[in-house]
Amino acid sequence: LTNPGSGYTSKPNVILTGGTSSWWYAARAEVTMTGGELHLDPSPALAVPGVKGVYWSENTAGFVSNWTQYGMPVAAVCAEDWEIARYACSLIDIEWGALPVVFDADDAMDPGSPLSGRSAGSNFSTSTFTRGDVNVGFAEAEVTVNTDQYWSPTMQHNPLQPKIGLAHFIGDDCYAYVHNQSSMTCRAGVASAVNLPLHKVHAQCHTCGGGHGDGGGPPQANLAAIISQKLDGHPVVVKLSRQDHNHIGRRQYDVRSNNKIGVKQDGTITAWQGTWYGNGGGATGWGALRTTYTIPHMANTGHTISTNEPPRGAWRCVSDPPGAQQYDVSLDKVATELNMDPYQLRLKNLRGEFEPAQDSPFRYWSDNATAQCLDKAYVESGYAAKWHQPGTKTLTDGRLHGIAITGHLDGHGSVGGQSRYGHLRMAGQENAGQCIFYLGGGKVHNAAAAMQSIVAEVIGLKYTDVSLGAHADSDINFDTGMQAGSSHTGGAGSGFFRAALEMRNRLFERAITQSPFKDIDGITVDDLEAKNSEVFYKTDPTKKRTHAQIVSGWAPQLVVSKGWNASGTAPGDGIQRTKPGLPVEVGERVNVDVGAATCVEVAVDPETGDVEILGMWNAIDTGYNISALAVKGQIGAGLEVLTGQTLCYGDVYDPLTAAVLGMSFGSYMHPTTLDLNSDNFHGYAIENDDVAGPCGGRGIGEPCITNASAVTCAVYNATGAWMDWEHGAGTADKILKSLGKA
Repeated sequence: LTNPGSGYTSKPNVILTGGTSSWWYAARAEVTMTGGELHLDPSPALAVPGVKGVYWSENTAGFVSNWTQYGMPVAAVCAEDWEIARYACSLIDIEWGALPVVFDADDAMDPGSPLSGRSAGSNFSTSTFTRGDVNVGFAEAEVTVNTDQYWSPTMQHNPLQPKIGLAHFIGDDCYAYVHNQSSMTCRAGVASAVNLPLHKVHAQCHTCGGGHGDGGGPPQANLAAIISQKLDGHPVVVKLSRQDHNHIGRRQYDVRSNNKIGVKQDGTITAWQGTWYGNGGGATGWGALRTTYTIPHMANTGHTISTNEPPRGAWRCVSDPPGAQQYDVSLDKVATELNMDPYQLRLKNLRGEFEPAQDSPFRYWSDNATAQCLDKAYVESGYAAKWHQPGTKTLTDGRLHGIAITGHLDGHGSVGGQSRYGHLRMAGQENAGQCIFYLGGGKVHNAAAAMQSIVAEVIGLKYTDVSLGAHADSDINFDTGMQAGSSHTGGAGSGFFRAALEMRNRLFERAITQSPFKDIDGITVDDLEAKNSEVFYKTDPTKKRTHAQIVSGWAPQLVVSKGWNASGTAPGDGIQRTKPGLPVEVGERVNVDVGAATCVEVAVDPETGDVEILGMWNAIDTGYNISALAVKGQIGAGLEVLTGQTLCYGDVYDPLTAAVLGMSFGSYMHPTTLDLNSDNFHGYAIENDDVAGPCGGRGIGEPCITNASAVTCAVYNATGAWMDWEHGAGTADKILKSLGKA
């Protein structure tokens, strides 16, 4: 950089690309600071043999012309060879007048701060939430506790799937391929980028592992399509290297808060007043606080802050992990002030299983098993015999012992399938009796397993008789929604439930016209049941017929059905589910969230600051386990991720440029098998019938990692000192600093 205050000249960073010899390759030039007027000379790059073109805002629609965040694209070079594209991109001469920038979220809120340029006239927006009257609540309180909370970590979570997109044209139709959590989202993004109607874009998504965040948008396919359109439809591929993905990929929001909490001596919370700050994210994190606990008087103010740092976004969960860090630490601080066990403080204020929400429209929950999750973690960990006042127990090897339990009712797992579709096909010729389902989301295989299970359960087929057809192809599938927010099991699942129910009804209608059923006087479809690919008479199960026999000679049957909104009973599904003790009428709208709890036991070395996880017990309210293997995988992965999130992950930025300094797996401090002893990790699925979910099930992807705060609270219980995270992980140096040793 040369004189960033008045302008500078800089070579761009390079985004690597790759592919086969039949493709052309595009490399992206990246802006390293916000820029004013741009002067770009493409001639050095165009002079390189094999270069097909240089594209930027001046000659190509779709390129950004105002750079407000580190890593935004300035230009792209397309060439016949990956190395040529990379080399030519580095030759582009770029000059622009640098504008004032702000990289610190606290500084961004100062009245004299430079504007980030990401919103008009301000670096932040404000939202509020009020319940009751906090003045009344504090007047009722016997003790008032003030807590000033640190900034939670911000990190780029390094998903294993590559950031890659390919596009080409046949005539005026665009074909796009990308790793993504929704083929329909990819189609919409590409259509907008190249100004085509949706029916002219054909999108396919590749397997993307888990839906862990930073996979929602298809910018690589968008860019590939823009350049392909300029090059007569020739295939173009754009791929981020691992280093560059770490450099500019969306990172988890970081959050801090200031809270004033009023309580009685017995631990009853009477008032909570908080000011919350979210760096780059719209959600500031108090959502689960206001649903999990009975707090009659609450007033929260949230500030969403914009800076010129790399973009923030979802990291397997939008706001609950950083939000939980805020209120769980605050609750433990209240417990310390009251000389009370923090677990008992949580139980004292926990919202009851059959109590409605405290805010309009005061709905009940389809299943609220947060108390069961807390109890499971409490019992399995042996918490009752292990808990002690903070900083009062030393192990025989000189390390400090700590233990903590946290938990909440997580705002995920929703149904909301009214815009999602289930799509089934069954034929009576070849493969008679087998059912094919078509999934229009992204290629996340846990989702496919869940849909397969729902279809098999409802139609009464063996799992081996239900197979996946076209997957993540916008030309063949209906929209089953993005696999995000733990919404796919309930959302897409409700569509597949209804489609399977319609297919079963058609099957039963055909069955009662065949022997042995047609000889039973007065028989109706309600007299039949199906299981293990056989249909049988309920009164006499020896009277049965296989699915294959029933559909033999049947014309192909296609069923497409939308899902439903969260309700006490899925509207029109013919199955009326209620739960004993739940005061919900059939068909009544309900809340659908997920209870979760984690207990963590640690040993902290006071001389080195090293933390060892002696035990971790994670309990999740899974509803009915539609796919037990998927549930096990989600909980197991969550145990490891929340450990890394607390003790290892954390971005470090160059304060002059906002460049992320850790850009590889090696430098990113991923915990490995040397750090995590799997024998000490224990996951539990707390099964209940969710009255709103398909087959009683729900999604659990986020809740199993939203209790990283348990690690933080356990370290405090060991040391008796709270560490300041300083936007990053709870590393050894910060623990030593909290102990006055660094």
